Amino acid sequence: GQAIYDETLKPILEPESIGRFVAIDVNSRRYFLGDTSSSALELARKEKPDGVFFLIKVGSSTAFRLTTFYGNGNLGRSHRI
Repeated sequence: GQAIYDETLKPILEPESIGRFVAIDVNSRRYFLGDTSSSALELARKEKPDGVFFLIKVGSSTAFRLTTFYGNGNLGRSHRI
């Protein structure tokens, strides 16, 4: 999915769709844009119910970032997924 995005879709989707989410069917290479991750995946699932999708936020290296907070309120590590 990442290779499809980098090689084919990145030049098409950036910069007009920065901040939107794209779900890419890794088998057919079709893509579905949404303002949220849920909306992109919802569109994708309607068209390809059995598809295998790669999700990424346009203009970012990942779709999400996870941050760890410790019990004392201190910020831990941040992970992009």
